[in-house]
Amino acid sequence: FERIFDEMDAEYERNLLKKKNMQIEKKNLLITNERLIANSIANDICSIALAYNLVVPPSFDSSHCMLEELRTTYNREHSKVLELEAEILKKQQVINDAEK
Repeated sequence: FERIFDEMDAEYERNLLKKKNMQIEKKNLLITNERLIANSIANDICSIALAYNLVVPPSFDSSHCMLEELRTTYNREHSKVLELEAEILKKQQVINDAEK
């Protein structure tokens, strides 16, 4: 009976280790996904700004207002990207701490 319990205990430990590895893998995938989303947002912002300049050339009267609007939008979106990057770094730190 002792051998059976030892085998069951070993199997339990293996399954526990597999589960933990899968959880870490899932967290890594989520972090990668969030990083890709942040990069995609940054690329979208650049594309929008470039396309806006090509489609709607600034006139002398409205160029200052449009420039300020673009700066405001850029700053807001840049802040969002920085927040996402900070969140990703926190999650990476949690994963690194869990692995130790």
